[in-house]
Amino acid sequence: MKNEELVSVIIPTYNAENYINSTIDSIIGQTYKHIEIIVVDDKSTDQTEGQLKDYIKTNKISFYKLEENTGGPAAPRNFGISKAKGKWLAFCDSDDIWHPKKTQIQLESMYLNKCEFSCTKKQNFINELKINFSLFIKSSIFKISYNRLLLKDFIPTSSVIIEKKIIGDLKFDESKKMISVEDYLFWLNIMKNSLKPCVRINQKLIFYRISSEQISRNKIKRIPQFVHMFSTHFENQKWIIKMLKALIFTFTHYYISLIEKLIDHE
Repeated sequence: MKNEELVSVIIPTYNAENYINSTIDSIIGQTYKHIEIIVVDDKSTDQTEGQLKDYIKTNKISFYKLEENTGGPAAPRNFGISKAKGKWLAFCDSDDIWHPKKTQIQLESMYLNKCEFSCTKKQNFINELKINFSLFIKSSIFKISYNRLLLKDFIPTSSVIIEKKIIGDLKFDESKKMISVEDYLFWLNIMKNSLKPCVRINQKLIFYRISSEQISRNKIKRIPQFVHMFSTHFENQKWIIKMLKALIFTFTHYYISLIEKLIDHE
C-alpha cells in the first residue's frame, strides 16, 4: 500500500451540532494519516459551524456552507467531490464514527484484492460511550456484483472508499424524491458499467448512529422511494418492464434485510 496516496473524506452535514465533533475526531484519529476532511454544510440552523471553528482554524478540515438548504446529503456530497484532491474518495455521515484502523485496513484490502471500490460492514449504536473498538481479526471479503446489488443495498455509504476516477461524471441524484435512497442509486449507476465488483470487508469498521432525526429510519415509508429509485435506474426500458423490476427489487431488498436482522439477533 502506498502511504502517500491522499484519501478525501467527504462529510455532508445538517444540524449535527451534537455529533459532528465525534465524527471528525474519529477520522482525524485514523492510523492512516494521509487524509483530507471536507465538511459541506447544507445551511444548518443550529451551532454546527460553531462546533467546527477550532478544526477550521487549525486547518484540520476544509469547511464549506451551501447558500441554500437542499434537504438531503446529495448536493453536499456532490460539492465535496468537486473539491476533493485525493486519489481516493471516502464518505462519512456527520453522526457516524469510524474504527481507528478503518482506512488502513480497507486500503490494504483494496490493494491486496486489486479493487477500486470497497466498503465494510457496520455496527448500529445509540450510546457512543458503549462503542467497543475491538481488535481487528482477519476476515473474509464479500464481492458485490451489479446483480447482487440490485437485490439489496449491501453498501453502507459511511464505509465506502472508491477511486475517484471511476466515478467520472456521475453525481448523486439531488431530487427530493431520492432523499435517503440517492446513495443506493449512485452505487447502482457506478456498478452497472463496472467490470469489477465492489469488495466488502466482512468486518464492522463503522459505527452507525441510530437516532430519531435520521431520514432513513422508517423503512415502510421509504417503500415508494425505492420503487421510484429503481424505476429511475431502469428508465430506458419499457414502462411495464421497469415498474415490474422496480417492484420485484424493492421486495427483495426488504426481504433480505429482514433475514439479515433475524440472523443478527440469533
